[in-house]
Amino acid sequence: MGNRVLYLLKVQLSCYGSRMGEDENSTRYLRREIDTLLDEVMPYFPAIALEGAKGVGKTQTAFQRVEHVLQLDAPGMSDLVAADPSIVNSRQGSVLIDEWQKYPPVWDIVRRAVDTGAPAGAFLLTGSAYPPHGAGIHSGAGRIDTVRMRPFAMQERSLAATKVRISDIFGGTQRNVEAEEITVGASEYAEEICRSGFPGIMDLPPRLRAMRLNSYVERLATHEFEELGQRIHDPQSVIRWLTAYAAGSSRTDSYQSILDRATPGEADKPARKTTQGYRRLLEQLMILEPLPAWDPLQAGFPALIRSPKHHLCDPGLAATLLGATSTSLISGDPAQSELFAQLFESFVLLSARVAAETLGAKTWHLRARKGEREVDILVEDMEKRIVGIEVKVSPEVRDDDVAHLHWLREHLGPKWAGGIVVHAGSHLYRRADGIWVVPLAALG
Repeated sequence: MGNRVLYLLKVQLSCYGSRMGEDENSTRYLRREIDTLLDEVMPYFPAIALEGAKGVGKTQTAFQRVEHVLQLDAPGMSDLVAADPSIVNSRQGSVLIDEWQKYPPVWDIVRRAVDTGAPAGAFLLTGSAYPPHGAGIHSGAGRIDTVRMRPFAMQERSLAATKVRISDIFGGTQRNVEAEEITVGASEYAEEICRSGFPGIMDLPPRLRAMRLNSYVERLATHEFEELGQRIHDPQSVIRWLTAYAAGSSRTDSYQSILDRATPGEADKPARKTTQGYRRLLEQLMILEPLPAWDPLQAGFPALIRSPKHHLCDPGLAATLLGATSTSLISGDPAQSELFAQLFESFVLLSARVAAETLGAKTWHLRARKGEREVDILVEDMEKRIVGIEVKVSPEVRDDDVAHLHWLREHLGPKWAGGIVVHAGSHLYRRADGIWVVPLAALG
């Protein structure tokens, strides 16, 4: 029975609907940045967990690489695996275990299969949530390697050719390019932000896209929390809190300020334990992806803040929660212009994180406690070298705009790999001081 179940599930998956940029009868897969990393690691690693928020495309990406599929969110499938664990590890060829967190014991089944000699590329596990607290599974360290997948980044949307790559800056292989114009402007960036990066949403008409994103959020509060063991009596309180968090995108707003935005005029506010529970569960679902503060190993840095910058996994989700549209963001209204700057920085971070994942690199932000020094994004590779990134909406880059990058370069010495100013204009060039000035559409 096991072979037939696996075969039927793969046939079913292969008949799923259209992907981005294709008609509904097409089955052509659109390659993602994460595929480069999977190409590198699968010939060596027996088991890989591909993690990311629901709807980012994990299953379709994993499906390209396996012979068998087990969908653990299919009715009765968890019971079937519990009754016959050999379904997981007795197949010839690679197996995709989709939504593995629906039956956490499968993690240990895979771990034990690796311990007993599973070959490279034997297992891909996909999950859109970390398993419930207290599930009692082994960490998988040394047996199951984890890769994070995110919504479509700018470099995956093919609006312009990638001219400057973070990986090439680290590798010393980034070619100098002639100063040129990239024909993507603020209106296109506003559209891409609001479009979202979820492959099943981004090509819908704007009104339907907003409906789908709002349904996505409502399902988080009404279904996904409960599946993680948290019953929510007032789902709207979760949505209000998430909206308040979205309003702090790219900032380090305090707990109290987020709570006040979520409960305007209310004297009887939710307990801190309650709202911290919302945050924990939203991070568990990989909807929140805050940017941690950098903690330098080198001496000589001023005291730095430890607070993370707030970010959702997808800036389009934040825009929808806040009622922003591609038109409103560039309307000239001061509040909307500020929001555009926040969401544009979040979009740059998404693109930097997607690039960093293929390098095994990490992303951080830097801000001195007194506010005298700040760098929006740091990408740190495995050798602890740094690419510093400043984010601006305006394409006009003056000496003041790169002063903190110069300061960071002086303090890092040989650990400095390069600096970039990413903007929402059209000019691409390299300054005389070596700092790249790059429209987001040309960064990868």
